[in-house]
Amino acid sequence: MTSGRPLPSIPEAASPESSRPSAPGTPPGSPRAMSLVQSPGQVSDRSSMFIDPSEVLLPPSGMSELYDVSEGTLATWGFAINRRLKSLICMTCHTVVIPFNLANHVSRTHKDSCITIHKPTLQSIIQTEDILTDWPPLPAPGSEEYEGLDRQWGFKCPHCPAMYQNVKSVIKHASQVHQVSLLNQDIPGDWMQRLSHGHHSPHSNTWFQVTPRFAQLHSPSADYLVAVRKELNTRPPLPAADLDHRHISPWHVTTRWLQYVEGKDTRQMRVLIEPPKEGDQLFYLVACIRRYMEAVYDLILQSSEVCLQILNTDTQTEDYNHHPFGRHQLDDTLRAYTRLVLQLVCFLLRAQAELDLPAEVEALVVALRQALNQEVEEVMAAIHQLLLGLWMREWTPTRDNQFPDPTVRFVIHTQVNADGSLKKPEEVTGVFAKLTYDMRLTFLYECHQRLDSPGQPSLVVSARTLRPWFTKGLESTFHTLKSLQHRASSITMSSQNEPNMVWKDKTGFTTLIYMGHEVSLDALRKCQGALEDETRTLLVDTLLFGHP
Repeated sequence: MTSGRPLPSIPEAASPESSRPSAPGTPPGSPRAMSLVQSPGQVSDRSSMFIDPSEVLLPPSGMSELYDVSEGTLATWGFAINRRLKSLICMTCHTVVIPFNLANHVSRTHKDSCITIHKPTLQSIIQTEDILTDWPPLPAPGSEEYEGLDRQWGFKCPHCPAMYQNVKSVIKHASQVHQVSLLNQDIPGDWMQRLSHGHHSPHSNTWFQVTPRFAQLHSPSADYLVAVRKELNTRPPLPAADLDHRHISPWHVTTRWLQYVEGKDTRQMRVLIEPPKEGDQLFYLVACIRRYMEAVYDLILQSSEVCLQILNTDTQTEDYNHHPFGRHQLDDTLRAYTRLVLQLVCFLLRAQAELDLPAEVEALVVALRQALNQEVEEVMAAIHQLLLGLWMREWTPTRDNQFPDPTVRFVIHTQVNADGSLKKPEEVTGVFAKLTYDMRLTFLYECHQRLDSPGQPSLVVSARTLRPWFTKGLESTFHTLKSLQHRASSITMSSQNEPNMVWKDKTGFTTLIYMGHEVSLDALRKCQGALEDETRTLLVDTLLFGHP
C-alpha cells in the first residue's frame, strides 16, 4: 500500500475545518483505487473493476493555496487569502468575500464574534497582496478544487457546464435553456464548488465542476455493493449459444431464457407488454379487463366452499386443500393482478404475427380484436374465451419453436431489464404467483358460466372437470408456471448472496455499509440531536407560543 501525502496545513489561526475535505470521494477522470465507483451516490458504467485500497493522489500543487499576511491579521478576523483566486476566504462560511463587503459580512453573519475590521489595515493588505477588489472570474470546468471553499457532489447538465445540487434542477435547466427533456435519462454527477452562498454577483452562487485534490479509499466506498450488484446483473456479451454456464446464473441456465432473448430488440420486447395509454387503439382494453377481473373476483363470494377448495388444490389428490381459494386482504391488491392480465392480452394482440399461434388460438385473438369495436360485455366474453384457449391446452416445444407457450413468453418479456439483462429469480416469483391466481379466477368464472350447460349441475362438477388445467403433474401452462416458481424459489434460497454489510473501519467498528448505504454512529448522533432540536422547536414555538 502506497503512502499518500496529506493536504498542506492551513495557518493555525484559520479554522481547523478548512483543512478537512468536504466529503470522501474519488477524483473523476483520475487513476482510481476502485474504478467501478465514482463517488457517493453514483455508479459508473465501466465494466472493469480494480480494488486496491491504496491512496490516490493528484499531482501536488507544491504549497497551500491559503495563507495569511506575516502579521497574522486576517487570521484574527477569521479570513485567509486564496493564492489562485486572489480573493479573501471566510474560513467559517467557506466562501469568497470581496473586500468591499468584508466588514458588512462580519457584522451581519458573525456578529457574535465581536470582531471589528480596521479598514486602513484591510486596504493596505489588499494593495500589498494584490487581492481582487471584485468577484474573481468563474473558474473553468474541471479545475483543481479551491482550498477554503466547500466541495459538494452535484449533477451536471449534459449540454453545458452548468451544475446543480439535485437531478430535478438539471432537468428543469435542460428544459428551459436547451429545450430538451432529460426525463428517464442518467444524469452525470461530479464534484463541484461555488464562490459564495448568496446572489452577490451573476456568478457568485454558480456551481462549477472541480477535480478533488485527493481521495483516500482505505475501505470500500458506500456504493461499492451497489456497483457490484450492477456488475453481476450485466448481461453477458457472448452469443447465447457460446455462453459458459459457469459464468451465468443457474436460473438463466435452467430456463434457457437467454436463448429466447438473443438477437431480439430488448427495448421492443418491453414495449410489447406496456399497458396501453390514452390515445392507443388498445386503450379500450383497460376498462374491459378491469370490468372482467372485478366481475370474476366478486364470484368468489358466490361460490361453494368445496369448489373453492378444489380451485386451491394444485395436486392430483382427493384430499382437497382445506384453505379455500379466497379474496385478497386488501381490495386494492387486485389492481396488480389485473395489470398483469392486461399486459398479457396486449402482448398477444401486438405480437400476434411473431408468436406462431395455433389456428384455434389465433382465431380467438382475431375475435378479440374485432370485439374491441363492440360493447364491454362482448369484449369481456372474447377476453374470457382467449384466456381459456391459452390455458386449456398443451404447449409442446418443437425444433423451430422451443418456447411455444405465449404465457411463458410473456413472463420472459416481463423479466427483461432496460439494459437488456434478465432479472434475478427472486424477482419473477411474484409474477408466477399473480398469474396462477389469475388462472384460478378464470377457471372459477368458467365454472359459473357452465352452470347453464347440460350435464354441469353444480360448481363442484365443473371444477372437477376443469381440474387438470390448474393442477401440477399434467402438461399445462399452470404446471409450467408452478414448476418455474418452485425452481426460482429453490435457487434463490440455496444461492449465496453477496454481502449486504461491510465494516469500513475494522478497529472502532463505528461505520458500516449496509445495502450500499453508509451508516455511522456519528451520523446517528447527529440525527438524534436534530430530532431533539426539532422537538424542542415544535414544543416551544408551536405548542407554547414562544414561552420557555
